Amino acid sequence: MSDDQPPIGRKQKFMNLMKTTRDVYIPNIRSTISQKTAEGFRAATTPSEGRVLSHQYPLDMNIRIYPTYTTNLKPNLFETIVRFNVSVPANLNTRKNRLILSLCKQYLRTNEVDDETIEQHFDEAPLDTDTESTSSSRFTSGSKLNLAESVNSTDNNVFQRENTSKKELSVLRERVTDFLSRSVPGVATIIDVSSPDNPEEDKTFFETTDETGNVTVRLQTNYAPSSIRVTLDTPPSYPSLISKAYACNLVNPDGIGLISDIDDTIKHTGITGDKRSMFRNVFVNSAETWVIDKIPLWYNALRNAADASFFYVSNSPIQTFPVLNKYIMDTLPQGPLFLKQYSGSFWSSIMTSSANRKLDTITNILEDFPQKKFILVGDSGEQDFEAYIGTALRYPDQIIGIYIRCCKNSMSDMGLREQEVQKELNNIITRDYSKPLSSTPSSTNISPRKRPPPPPVPRKTFQLSSDQLSEIDRSRSSPAHSSDTIINDGMIETPPRLPLRKPSSSQFSNPGSSIQTVPSTLSDYDTTDLYFDRKAETWRGRVSQGIRDLIEIQKFDMGLLFFNDPEQCLEDSMARIRSLQKDNS
Repeated sequence: MSDDQPPIGRKQKFMNLMKTTRDVYIPNIRSTISQKTAEGFRAATTPSEGRVLSHQYPLDMNIRIYPTYTTNLKPNLFETIVRFNVSVPANLNTRKNRLILSLCKQYLRTNEVDDETIEQHFDEAPLDTDTESTSSSRFTSGSKLNLAESVNSTDNNVFQRENTSKKELSVLRERVTDFLSRSVPGVATIIDVSSPDNPEEDKTFFETTDETGNVTVRLQTNYAPSSIRVTLDTPPSYPSLISKAYACNLVNPDGIGLISDIDDTIKHTGITGDKRSMFRNVFVNSAETWVIDKIPLWYNALRNAADASFFYVSNSPIQTFPVLNKYIMDTLPQGPLFLKQYSGSFWSSIMTSSANRKLDTITNILEDFPQKKFILVGDSGEQDFEAYIGTALRYPDQIIGIYIRCCKNSMSDMGLREQEVQKELNNIITRDYSKPLSSTPSSTNISPRKRPPPPPVPRKTFQLSSDQLSEIDRSRSSPAHSSDTIINDGMIETPPRLPLRKPSSSQFSNPGSSIQTVPSTLSDYDTTDLYFDRKAETWRGRVSQGIRDLIEIQKFDMGLLFFNDPEQCLEDSMARIRSLQKDNS
């Protein structure tokens, strides 16, 4: 402030403050209140993601139960895992769902349409979207509509030409429908845990479905539940009561457990084959074609002879639960089935797979049953070997066997060598995976004393005369002994150059290819190409690394076997179980 301006009095300061409040602060407050009021009104009238208002519940909701197990943590304390999903059946009349179903039918054809084109459209079809919506730009572009129309117009003719039965089409439609159902998030649910003896001890819990429509919760009681009932907490105006009950599965805290993969382990799927065959196996082929010979014999023998508990863990989509659960109940010992929840496109949910996704579930099972001894069964089509070796390293006292089924086209680049590679891997295990001998020698292993060798005989020396030494020096300095000259009739000549070598017919192949050819030596001419089996060599490295890791932690009390015949695993696993029972008796 300059010296020429008079000082501002208190009254003027107060008037300036009032003016600023009227012109600035009050409008800002009004704007903020209006904005918040509008946002609150929209939130109250429009459901946000992961939240469904009670008066907007769909009228056709249903519950899908995923039975799990109950564990006995300590005396008078039990823990039960409850898993279920709330969803709405798919509306197959929407444009998106009709397109997906038509693409599925077209994909079953052979040599009709480029696979990449169809797979691209599959990738653009998201799962679990609003079945009532038909205005999504994703499915209204001209190219997609033309494809859908062409598929619809040719479906009947194509399937008649390929003699596809109406039964197969019905199976395809039924199995695809499970992928198109819409999960309902934010639904309030009531879980009643029934006591086997006294109904007054029944406990009730309240949970809400997550953004995928699922509930997974661990409930503790002071009794082993006999059954569990799940009920949707719908308003009184809802037209019907939605409720489902199921029996509990109390699993022994000790004994033998078997954790099994599903695809290409207990069921023919074709993970390592072509995608079209795999698609047909999942969506069309009957369950009778899935059975792998002698696997039911092995599993049922373990259940009957060793009272083993079974757990099935797979990266298959959760939408395949109904058909897989029925297959297991009809063929194999019953046990909880753990599948994966996928989000994204319809195609990626079917084709994406990774053994690492199963590790969390396997870890939870091992920690829920710390007194159990487990057998792990998988296949060579994925990374089951590394996943199971890693599990044995983390829980060495619980794993007594790892068995890997050798599935087609996974062990060798040359199909005829699959059996040979399997045998070689088992030979590596037999040779390298053994407990080293103790470094302290016993009295019975003392080797006899060796007789010392005789003293060396001194070498004789020869004395050369002066004439002999002169002759040697003269011969060494003579040009006739030069490495690059020769003497012809007293004339010193330079030898002719060697002819250029003919290039070998063996050429190094592209380093990125699965088979490489190399000459047997660098100087060979017209040598026969030698084939490098990349898959087999990779498997040798994987098995050797796994053995080194097990030896490092002194883990030698475990079966490790690659197999095609499950009877080998039956004999080995039963022998280890009997040995374990003998040690515990």
